[in-house]
Amino acid sequence: METSWFARGRRVLLRILLPVALVTVPAVSQAQAQQGAIAGRVTDETGTQPLEGASVFLQGGDVGAVTDAQGRYRIEGVAVGQWEVRVRFIGFEEASQFVTVAAGQTTTANFGLAIAAVGVDELVVTATGNQRKRELGNSIGTIDGDLVEEAAIPTFSDLLNARVSNVQILNSGGTTGAGSRVRVRGAASVSLNNEPLIYVDGARVSNESGDFFGDATNLAGGQAPSRLDDINPEDIESIEIVKGPSAATLYGTQAANGVIRITTKKGRQGQTRWRFSVEGGLINDANDYPANFQGVDADGNTCSLVQVAAGSCQQAQVQSFNLLENSSTSPFRQGDRQRVSANVSGGGDALTYFASGLWEREDGALPANDLGRVNLRANLGAQALDNLNLSLSTGYVSSAVSLPQNDNNILGFHLNGLFGGVDPDSWFAFTPEELETIIVDQRIERFIGSGTGDWDPFQWLNVRASGGLDVTNRKDVQFFPVGAIQAFGLDTGARQVDRFQSFTYTADVSSTARAQLTSDIGSQTSVGLQYFEESVEGLSTVGENFPAGSASQATAATTTATEETITSKTFGLFVQEQLSYKDRIFLTGALRGDDNSAFGEDFDIVVYPKVSASWVISEEPFFPEGSVLSTLRLRAAWGESGNQPGVTDAVRFLRGVAATSPEGVDGTGVTFVPDPNDPSTFGGLGNPNLKPERSQELEVGFDLGLAEDRVNLELTLYDKDTQDALVFRNIAPSVGAVSGRFENIGNSQNRGIELGLSTLAIDSRAVKLNLSFTGSVNDNELVELGEGVEPFSFGFEQRHAPGFPLGAYWERPFTFSDANDDGIIAPDEVTVGDTLVFIDDAIPTTEFNFRAAVDLWDRVQVFGLLDYRGGHSLHNNTSEFRCRLGNSQERHDPSTPLGVQAACIADAFGGTEAGYIENAEFLKLREVGATLKAPDSWARLIGADRASLTVAGRNLFTWTHYSGVDPEVNTFGAQGVDNAGFGQSDFGTAPPVRLWTARLNLHF
Repeated sequence: METSWFARGRRVLLRILLPVALVTVPAVSQAQAQQGAIAGRVTDETGTQPLEGASVFLQGGDVGAVTDAQGRYRIEGVAVGQWEVRVRFIGFEEASQFVTVAAGQTTTANFGLAIAAVGVDELVVTATGNQRKRELGNSIGTIDGDLVEEAAIPTFSDLLNARVSNVQILNSGGTTGAGSRVRVRGAASVSLNNEPLIYVDGARVSNESGDFFGDATNLAGGQAPSRLDDINPEDIESIEIVKGPSAATLYGTQAANGVIRITTKKGRQGQTRWRFSVEGGLINDANDYPANFQGVDADGNTCSLVQVAAGSCQQAQVQSFNLLENSSTSPFRQGDRQRVSANVSGGGDALTYFASGLWEREDGALPANDLGRVNLRANLGAQALDNLNLSLSTGYVSSAVSLPQNDNNILGFHLNGLFGGVDPDSWFAFTPEELETIIVDQRIERFIGSGTGDWDPFQWLNVRASGGLDVTNRKDVQFFPVGAIQAFGLDTGARQVDRFQSFTYTADVSSTARAQLTSDIGSQTSVGLQYFEESVEGLSTVGENFPAGSASQATAATTTATEETITSKTFGLFVQEQLSYKDRIFLTGALRGDDNSAFGEDFDIVVYPKVSASWVISEEPFFPEGSVLSTLRLRAAWGESGNQPGVTDAVRFLRGVAATSPEGVDGTGVTFVPDPNDPSTFGGLGNPNLKPERSQELEVGFDLGLAEDRVNLELTLYDKDTQDALVFRNIAPSVGAVSGRFENIGNSQNRGIELGLSTLAIDSRAVKLNLSFTGSVNDNELVELGEGVEPFSFGFEQRHAPGFPLGAYWERPFTFSDANDDGIIAPDEVTVGDTLVFIDDAIPTTEFNFRAAVDLWDRVQVFGLLDYRGGHSLHNNTSEFRCRLGNSQERHDPSTPLGVQAACIADAFGGTEAGYIENAEFLKLREVGATLKAPDSWARLIGADRASLTVAGRNLFTWTHYSGVDPEVNTFGAQGVDNAGFGQSDFGTAPPVRLWTARLNLHF
């Protein structure tokens, strides 16, 4: 709904933008005769490696330059006199020197930059523009896009995974094209989306899971593509992750779960540079699957352990067969992938450009599973005036993915093998050949674009305006050919086609004024406004009963259609003031106000405050010089942000029903009550007082450098409290309406610690050894659900209960004893409790990652990444269901451990699944590989400047006590069984596969 605040906001927007748009270009002053130039070269501190893309600028001036491929730069039109020249480059310490410029002369200023694994002067992108880390009171995670080439990283999700502390990628499975969930500092909302916001070059983009037909429980299974993986990792320059409300205040409503800012590559001044890469890989399902078991007596009749314990039979043999691993029956195939990418960049003083293209194809390890994708990008930068820079970023993706039947699904490949029997023809319900006939496809056409204008009308004032657009056209198809599946009424054919179109608009305008109040005190004042709109329109059609050989819904005997429209709008204003003292103490305060179309009609605006402080104490005169501790920065921040309600949660609306008047006239009536034949069709009571969830966070920490910053440590403590959490409160049936409505009555907390450590352990001409470690512990608790709201369960054995973690596992406990000491647990030897008890978290609470890279003679680099997660469990629903069906080892094999037998008996005869909620702690060798850099003379033989070959493997080994196939799978896929995405279970899901890749890189 649109309130008067939107109208006021539009008027403010027009009053700001219209004068700017109508400003006449100021007259360009005549060039002063007394001018010179500054030129030089920027390298690493050894002087052997040129640094391309370093920013060189004059302190207090309006001009600067960017180094080319040889590290060279030139700044023209510099007034005569003494100037301070400064250089900044990500990953290196900032450097400066004073030079004297003479009329008509070129002054040389060369720089050798020292490596800074964690540099306080590193530039990061914030809501108000570029800022140095030293100015911020928050921890911001960063990822360098060069990792894509160095480690042959296949997807954007893989680039995020295990790189930054407390940023978890929750994988769903191993099928090609399957998506994942992202959690930054845990999950806070009971009912709303817990995903972070995503920005690409200033444009906010959709991060919807892209699930098929909007339902995780349909016949396609729970897997779904992730819109995150539409982004081409080859195009990424850097990623910055704002972790919580204390840092995300200026991003407003919906930023409580963090913000991921993606910056794509831009053109640089200098000669045209080309990069090519070609990649090929092999995909294998190298997992171990359990065999199917059957105990038999001397006559070949089934004889289970329960029957043996009861004395009704004697086992003569225990038979087993593995349908999924036997070469004659296994449905798995040798998968493969190919990728070809190219980009070109360059430009002159007035215009820079970057263009890229990527084609990739991947066939998964399961039949009917493949992916094809084309990505195109064109980024332009122009210096329209000496004080006006314009940039344009455009990206396009066209993709098609086919997913196999999967997860908690009778049509899944895995379950039909795991629930089968002990001979090659004993598939549970359907054979792989039958399942291959089912088609589940998704096609995507997507455009993401943004434009930015950066204007410095005065030396002390910067004005920045940007706009973004994200358009996605999506087509989902699910088709069962006539006669392919002889069950569920599908033998006569069925086809569902969904078409969705989404638009996401972003408009931002901000200005920053800088002032030197005294010789020691500086001020930066920023004001800005933002408009954001997201709309989704969808049409779903179903056709049933087809003539043989037909696949068109036009030939179906029965057709139905439904339509969906969703729109959300946000208008926000912010103001921020930052004071600095001697460029080493920084105090910042800010306010952001938002109005949103999802707020209740009686709730107007929400205001979020923020304060932060940063102190580079190592630059104080009293700090001891020459100590082992070379850099120390203390920081603290407190701030608030929000999470908007669902777009219709506050709205009262009705459902039309057929009705007959007392006079007997047929017509249309209205009701709140759902249609009993279609519960998805319901009205809404609405809530005029509905407001956003409100998260406040306190963060404190420090960054320190040891041994001249060769060792860098970052430590952060945080406490996030979410108030006004949306909870569905039931309403008495006597009201005669829907079962309830959402109200702001809940509260949750996330508290934790984050650690980052990096070091250049060895730095010699022959050997360089880089080591990095990140880790975190997060403690989550649902403080309250609200008065009158009882704890409730969802998914498989998960529950929201005050005093415990959100979405935790709960079950009735059991005890057992082999009373007769016969090595078999009988039903009467198991005792099951009457009350549900808390068992464990469903999401990892502890994670750490360790990465090592060894560079030998600047020719060979070997790298590896270990990923640990723990403090949680996973419901092994696959094993539990096999127990109930009676084909698992624990039902037939007397050598099975007693505890495993007891878990099965407690489930099959006592109705508790507690024994199948297992510790899911794991350590994975996430990636390992080696890069060979060819000698320059070899590269020149093919006309290249540089050439390298990388061989890398992913998902190579897993160390875990979990008895299932893999502890990372999730039958609920990327979206879960609830809007908040807590659903977590292992139920027939395709596990992660092993990928080996070879990649050739050429630079021209």
